[in-house]
Amino acid sequence: MVPVGRSGNTVMKSSYGQIKALFSHSLYPGGPSQVVADVDWFDNKGTHAISRLPLVAKTNFDPEAFARMTFVRECYPRPLAIWPNDPLGDLSQDDPAKHYFRVIDRNETST
Repeated sequence: MVPVGRSGNTVMKSSYGQIKALFSHSLYPGGPSQVVADVDWFDNKGTHAISRLPLVAKTNFDPEAFARMTFVRECYPRPLAIWPNDPLGDLSQDDPAKHYFRVIDRNETST
């Protein structure tokens, strides 16, 4: 969720990631704890022309990057399948889409 404007309104932003680890963190000993997720994030690369599925690519290759962490309470988790965009090796080696993934989401949309 991203804050928008001075009123504190929030807007939902779609991001895809693969959870690598979950842990509990508190700011100080004995303080309230929050669940934190260590996530490999994917960058949006548009839509596949034929399947109309979202295309994504891994964005954070730095294992020490702080942006990998997020509070679980700020996420709306959904089970997805991340499928290689070129599983049969048909695309040329210099095509950037060769290393993209398709997001297969068959969850019901919320109203």
